[in-house]
Amino acid sequence: PLQKEQVRGRLLDIISREGLTATDDGVEAMLRLSGGDMRKVLNVLQATSMSHPVIDATSVYTCTGEPLPEDLDAIMRSLMDASFNVGYQTCQQLMRTKGIALNDIVTYVAKITAATKLPP
Repeated sequence: PLQKEQVRGRLLDIISREGLTATDDGVEAMLRLSGGDMRKVLNVLQATSMSHPVIDATSVYTCTGEPLPEDLDAIMRSLMDASFNVGYQTCQQLMRTKGIALNDIVTYVAKITAATKLPP
């Protein structure tokens, strides 16, 4: 994978040359989703620019079908700070209303949990 700054530089150059409008959070979303894969970031840019006049984080996540970070954060907060039932209900509600896949929830929770330093 390429470094984030390598992808960012080329992505901003392409956005400028194509006369597209992208917000900072839109660029960050594309970078986050690409994982350093320049082909993927270009595909996301093309798809998002064809379906939205402004490339912002919401349009990027909507276009790619990825869950919004704030929805995943809400799930994580409910799982960590509330009872099991509340956490479960939050997951169920977002799966029903936002179409978030259980696999996306489990992947995100596992990633965050693995990176969290817990007291001994």
